[in-house]
Amino acid sequence: MRKHDVDDYKLMDSFDVIIRPHLDAITFWREQGINVSKVCRKLGISNAMFYRFMKTNQELYDAWYSGSIGLLLDLEETLFREAKGYKYVEKTVQDLEDKHGVVYARKIIKTTKYHFPQMPALMRALETLHGQKWKVQDVESKDITITLKGGLEDYSK
Repeated sequence: MRKHDVDDYKLMDSFDVIIRPHLDAITFWREQGINVSKVCRKLGISNAMFYRFMKTNQELYDAWYSGSIGLLLDLEETLFREAKGYKYVEKTVQDLEDKHGVVYARKIIKTTKYHFPQMPALMRALETLHGQKWKVQDVESKDITITLKGGLEDYSK
């Protein structure tokens, strides 16, 4: 048996002990945006070992890829939500007191609010969906002179 074969056997054996029990957690961590270094710290292995496992084991690759897809879908949903604006309910708690200042009940107040569209998210979403048509370009700022009717005064912005 060659040394390389022995190393591959040890790697597969350690995969079963270190990685396989945590495949679902690895997918979850990736969906949460946790990077390779942090996952490796949680597992107690080096980045190099993680990447070696990733190259040699389809299960780990699939778990990581699946988490990445989930993360991208979540980020895309957030981007479009920010671009379009959305309603949300804010809850506050108000203490109800008797004439002596003793709290006898709590009232939950629900207020519907609106989060306005965010221009950077809107521009990024349009650029993503429609490419060059909505490509954000650097524009030089120029002085603009506005003349009011009746010739009252010129204003420079």
